[in-house]
Amino acid sequence: MRTTLKKITAAAAVAIGALLALPAGPALAIGQVSCADNKVTPAKLNIKTSASTYTSRCFSGAGVTAVSIANVQRVEAGGNKLTVNYELAGLYHTKTFTPGTHINFGSVVRVYELRIW
Repeated sequence: MRTTLKKITAAAAVAIGALLALPAGPALAIGQVSCADNKVTPAKLNIKTSASTYTSRCFSGAGVTAVSIANVQRVEAGGNKLTVNYELAGLYHTKTFTPGTHINFGSVVRVYELRIW
């Protein structure tokens, strides 16, 4: 009995030691980035602000984030696979893009979730 307990204790100590000794990987999270940053190819949302003016919001990283961005007219995937959940005329839709692709919506939509793969 005492030998079994020693083996279990030794195994637990080795497991805990390995856990503490291994470096943690990078955190995966989506964050808003500058659209002018040439170091990344971010996912980009073009937002209509008036009849003839637009602004952009860009996101980079990996993972899922909830957003609430109204008046989106165009979505560009950037350098990654991108899934966008959006609302159009009261109906909810999902669209997945391969890297480098985009969509121009026929009218403006509200984007409520982004997933960068």
